[in-house]
Amino acid sequence: MDGWTSKRHESLYNYIVTTSERKEYLISLRNYSKESHTEEFLASEISDVIEKIGLDKFAAIVTDNAANCWVAREKTEDKYNHILNIRCIAHAINLIATDLGKIDDIKDFILDCGKITRFFNNSHQSSAILAQGLKTMKIGIEGLQTWCQTRWGSLYITTDSILRLVLFLIG
Repeated sequence: MDGWTSKRHESLYNYIVTTSERKEYLISLRNYSKESHTEEFLASEISDVIEKIGLDKFAAIVTDNAANCWVAREKTEDKYNHILNIRCIAHAINLIATDLGKIDDIKDFILDCGKITRFFNNSHQSSAILAQGLKTMKIGIEGLQTWCQTRWGSLYITTDSILRLVLFLIG
């Protein structure tokens, strides 16, 4: 279960099931904008999804670590003893990456990466020259990747693409 708020302040929760073959299926997308996100409400909604799909098909429940979600996971684990209570590691990494991004040196590095990618993204001629140079030099990246603040993985992809290009050029 994952909750997020859109620009219009809608509170949307998605329920995704991951199979033992690591395939993911969106089971339900619910708009809780008009609901109070209490632990009782969320636990009830989780139970509703579990009951509809089948109790025997669940091994764990994963959410972020907001207090209401944490308690909802505990309530779910208490109700269904075989369902594990797991905190979302991707959310935890996102929080860590956000905290690291507040360190001045890292913040400056991120800003510099943004300037570089914006330069190439805002100039079709520069972008074409870069693409041709990467192809000619057989550098194994398609171009510079743009960082998106709400996606912690994109920060890695952005910095990695720039560092790989620089290392190739100076190496």
